[in-house]
Amino acid sequence: MSITSSPSGKIIFISSLIPLIFWTFSRFINVYKNAFVGVLFELFWLPMIVLTFLLPIISFIRWYKKAFSLSSIYFYAFLISTVTIVGLLILS
Repeated sequence: MSITSSPSGKIIFISSLIPLIFWTFSRFINVYKNAFVGVLFELFWLPMIVLTFLLPIISFIRWYKKAFSLSSIYFYAFLISTVTIVGLLILS
């Protein structure tokens, strides 16, 4: 089974990885230990919140348009976004 994707699918997939990485690092690394890292965290936390909750909706809609195909990259983007939200809820 090959994963079917389009350029927009790849963008959505990579965009769903970015909040996962951001929130994982922010949970396990003291971002305020270094001033520069703290500034970056403060600059990007609001866009990451928006991406965290907007990307699952976009991924689900695109996956729906692909007839819920498991070989669609939107399915995997939706899974990653869902794991990100569940991880935030569990680690809080």
